[in-house]
Amino acid sequence: MVLEPPTGEGDLKVARKGVGLYRLKALGKAAHQGVEPEKGVNAILELAHQILKVAALEDREKGTTLGPNRIRGGTVSNVVAEEAEVEIDLRVWTWRRPGGWRKA
Repeated sequence: MVLEPPTGEGDLKVARKGVGLYRLKALGKAAHQGVEPEKGVNAILELAHQILKVAALEDREKGTTLGPNRIRGGTVSNVVAEEAEVEIDLRVWTWRRPGGWRKA
């Protein structure tokens, strides 16, 4: 059993997935968006590409879920974003570690 209230239907919870919390950060180069955007490297755009790659690792058939659920980046709208980051919630029933598989 786990120390959580029952579901809305009153079912007792008897197991819980393992949880991993990750932060992925992208670094770019700031520049003025209106005057010299070509001198900038947009961290938000790079992070968007990486989020798609991370999300593709999800395997719902095995019960593995990945949620890139919180994102932040940039400073103001007229400056190419120098930094961006996403918080990723990982949930698994089992994981592989040295020595073999373990239940979460």
